[in-house]
Amino acid sequence: MCGIVGICSQKLSPEEKKRLVSRMAASMVHRGPDGTSVYADGDIGLAVSRLAIVDRNYEEQIFWNENKTLGIVFNGEIFNYSDIRRQLSKHHHFASRTDTEVALHAFEEYGIPAFDKFSGDYAFALWDRTKRQGMLVRDRIGVKPLYYAKVEQGFVFASEIKALLLCFPELAHLDEQSLYDYLSYRFVPGEKTIFRAIYRLRPGTWLTFAQHGCTVSQRYWKFSRSNLSPKDEAELLNMGRELIVQAVHTRIPKEVDYGVLLSGGLDSSLISALVAQSQQRPLHTFSIVFLGDKRFEAHSEHPYSRLVAKALGTLHAEVPVTPEQFRDACPRTIMHIEEPLGDPPTALLGILCAFAHNSATVLLSGEGADELCAGYPVYARGRSGKQNYTGMGHLLTDAEKCSLLSAEFLTALQRKDSSTLTLPQAEEVQSWDLLHQMLSIDCQNWLVDDLLLKADKMSMMSSTEIRVPYLDHRFVEFAFSLPSSLKIRGSESKYILRKIAEPYLPASIIQQQKRGFPLPLGAWLKGPLRAWAKELLLSGLLKRGYFHVPSFQKLVDTYFKDDADEYLPNHIIWSMLVLELFHQIFLEKYGRPSPP
Repeated sequence: MCGIVGICSQKLSPEEKKRLVSRMAASMVHRGPDGTSVYADGDIGLAVSRLAIVDRNYEEQIFWNENKTLGIVFNGEIFNYSDIRRQLSKHHHFASRTDTEVALHAFEEYGIPAFDKFSGDYAFALWDRTKRQGMLVRDRIGVKPLYYAKVEQGFVFASEIKALLLCFPELAHLDEQSLYDYLSYRFVPGEKTIFRAIYRLRPGTWLTFAQHGCTVSQRYWKFSRSNLSPKDEAELLNMGRELIVQAVHTRIPKEVDYGVLLSGGLDSSLISALVAQSQQRPLHTFSIVFLGDKRFEAHSEHPYSRLVAKALGTLHAEVPVTPEQFRDACPRTIMHIEEPLGDPPTALLGILCAFAHNSATVLLSGEGADELCAGYPVYARGRSGKQNYTGMGHLLTDAEKCSLLSAEFLTALQRKDSSTLTLPQAEEVQSWDLLHQMLSIDCQNWLVDDLLLKADKMSMMSSTEIRVPYLDHRFVEFAFSLPSSLKIRGSESKYILRKIAEPYLPASIIQQQKRGFPLPLGAWLKGPLRAWAKELLLSGLLKRGYFHVPSFQKLVDTYFKDDADEYLPNHIIWSMLVLELFHQIFLEKYGRPSPP
């Protein structure tokens, strides 16, 4: 709902800092079309571009405490801010009704323990004039992004990478290890980005900074397996149902229009049912359809979403997408994702959010339910005791990458084994059962660095905010403390969520099997998008120096020689296409890859 930026520097004058942060904020106007606030002094420059959702008429968005010693720029929302404000109102003066000002005074009152009081999705920066020191903070799960870097002039941060590259193009150097990891997972995991000197603040983390860089970084929240105390299944179902209902209701905005992204699967259908039940007027719901060719229609989710929309009486809109529209959306998609992300539905989500923007400023979506409640078929391995889980999105093994990459690239690479993702709390997790080890890997990597990145960037591209009720931290903590038997029972995945949904949805929706986003990727790449794809791969990526030419040529030729539609080859080729588009859009515009 906002874009925030800042630079901490004594090398630049206040006027220079103001000019820089103004340019950076202007590059993120899509995140905040409702106004920009700018501040600069001898130590700090701050700016925020606002998408107004709470207290929409209050214009100034850089807030200070009463004696002007502590300031804040804020992106996101604290859903329980009204309760916290009441606790603070006796000793603090509020100039607005915004949650931003509540976050400021809560930190002033409680310090770092204030973060434990927040329930929401946020990334913000605090500046202490007295200490001449700042702090960056990110929400527990990682719904809102925040990036930072050390540059010659000082320390910089922003909600988007583009804002950093615009004013500091020297940051546009490819990180070889991150590219190597991308080829493993289709996304860049962890605190590193694809750019060597740009980092992302990890979820549930705060760090302090001054002009010379980051000084301290510490986690204030982590995934844990708490003891729920002995409870029978009925009690746990009631607890889970109450938490989900509360999470959905607190994410329904009071001052702007809203809707639900409805695939027709269990997760989005339950959200739609809970929202529809809570309001008097019909709910807006949205989904993608593939029409015009029987090969493509077989992948469309519209039969399921129509069934749910009819049952709930929603105002349902279907957005038809052709292969050509998908292709044409890809460059803009990658410009806003800002890193290579080989997740094919990314562009479709951008198209859907752009359409929904005409009717809704806030969209509720079902991200997180599969990772919390064991919705993917692969999680059955955790119940059967098989180990060596490599995480969702796995693409190429180390051996496959070494045979595909060029000798020059491998020489420049300080390689580590990226065949298995590691966790910030790896030792703790080792004592958990295998299923919850798998879920923890995916919640801290695939979920945050793929699904949530995609949700934020593709919605904010159209000045629309996606909210994710299943990732309310109270439901996350509850879900991670459940026994595995309430997640996978026999051959049934997401057992507890199906039981929770029984009062709200038809049995035909509750019992359907998990479907991925049904994009006809192979049919498109080997059909109407064939020439486009081969041109990007053979006239573009092949010549970049990343890959061993004969091996890469063989990979492409083998893929296009027949009409086989196989998941892994489709995603390998797609990830290569994304890498080439990323190279064109970012490395050719702002800098050049390394090695040259």
